[in-house]
Amino acid sequence: MALGQQLSAQTANAGPNQTRCSVNTATMAANKPAGNNKGKWTYVSGTTGTFATGNDSLPNVVFTTAPNPSGSTTLRWMIETGLVISQIYTHGGSTGATYINDFVELHNRSSQTINLAGYSLQYAAAAGNFANQVTLTGTIAPGAYFLVSLGSDGAVGTALPTSNQTSTAINMALAGGKIALFKSTTLQSSCGTSVCSATVKSLLVDLVAYGTATGEVEGTVIAALTATTSARRNPVATACTDTNNNASDFTNGTFLVMSETAPLRPQCAISVLQVMLPLRGLRLQRVLSRPPVLLQTMVIFVPVHQRR
Repeated sequence: MALGQQLSAQTANAGPNQTRCSVNTATMAANKPAGNNKGKWTYVSGTTGTFATGNDSLPNVVFTTAPNPSGSTTLRWMIETGLVISQIYTHGGSTGATYINDFVELHNRSSQTINLAGYSLQYAAAAGNFANQVTLTGTIAPGAYFLVSLGSDGAVGTALPTSNQTSTAINMALAGGKIALFKSTTLQSSCGTSVCSATVKSLLVDLVAYGTATGEVEGTVIAALTATTSARRNPVATACTDTNNNASDFTNGTFLVMSETAPLRPQCAISVLQVMLPLRGLRLQRVLSRPPVLLQTMVIFVPVHQRR
C-alpha cells in the first residue's frame, strides 16, 4: 500500500514580527504552502497598505504603506487546501453506458481561484506506469468544479453536460486503472507499476485507483465502476473528505456531474478553535482548524525622527 503525496490541513506560519525603521515596505517571511495547498495574505488592522499586485499568495510578498508610516500593522497568512479529484467515470461509450465519454471532475475546495496552468491529468493502466496525459488549461473559481471529458469505448450513451475541457488522450480501462492529478506537465512515466519516488510524489496532487489497480495507489483502491455508476468524493454536499484512502473517500453510485457552470457548493474550510497568545508584548493570533489554518504577524513602522 502506498499513499500519494496529498496534503490537507497545514499549519500556517506568518513569520516573525518585524520592526521597520525609516522605510514604508516590509517583506513577509511566511512558510511555503506544501503540495497542493494555497496561501493568502490579508490585511487585518493598523497602518494601511497594499500587497504587491497579484502576489498576495506568495509567502515573501512585499507589503507597502504610504511614505513615512508610523504605528503597527497586523497581517494574516492563511493556508488552505486546493484541488482534488471529485468524481470519475470509466465506462464512456461502452455497452449500457450512461454517458458516451469517460470523464474526470475536479473540485476547488479553497476560497481562491486556481489557475490550472502547469497541472495535468495522467493515466496508468492497472499494472502499468503513467503513459497518457492531458495538460489542463483554464481556471476554477472557489467552490467550483471543472469537468474534463475524456475518451470513449463506443457510441453508447448521452453527451456529457457542458465540459470545461475535452481530450481523447486518456481512455480509462473498465477493469482497473489509476488516474492522477499532477502539478506538472511532464509525463511521470517512471512509476505507476511501482511506487513513485519522493520527487514525483512531491508533484502528485491527487490520485484515484480503481478495480484491479496495483503499484502507486492511495490507500485501498475503490471497486471497479459499472456502465451506470461513477465514483464520487464524499460527502456529496461538499466533496471535501480526503483521508488519503480512496476506499474511504469515494462512493461508487449515481452520477452528480458538475462543471464550472454549475452552482457553487460550499468550500471546505471549517474553523473549530481560536487561541490568543501573547508574543513579546504583541498579539499573535493562531487559529487551529481544519483548513484553513492561519497565523498573524505584526509589522511596526518607526518614522525616521523616532530612531535611536
